[in-house]
Amino acid sequence: TTQIVFRDMAALYLHSANVGNPEGLVPELIVWIIFTASAVFQLSLAPTTFLNYCFVTSVEEYVKYDIVEEVMREEELCET
Repeated sequence: TTQIVFRDMAALYLHSANVGNPEGLVPELIVWIIFTASAVFQLSLAPTTFLNYCFVTSVEEYVKYDIVEEVMREEELCET
């Protein structure tokens, strides 16, 4: 993204008369917004998912299954 901004700024600075395609500006801007929003959304999901995975795998070994079964029996969620 920063390369595109620098490229456009350099083009405007060096050739300030007639640069680019004004008709293509809006579609290009819309596509850029879609890709940027998609990237931000994906980045916002990744840390949460990764942190949840790390939490579950680190706590998993400390689960006392006999207590879990007892609670499930008391709540009538499990048949044994």
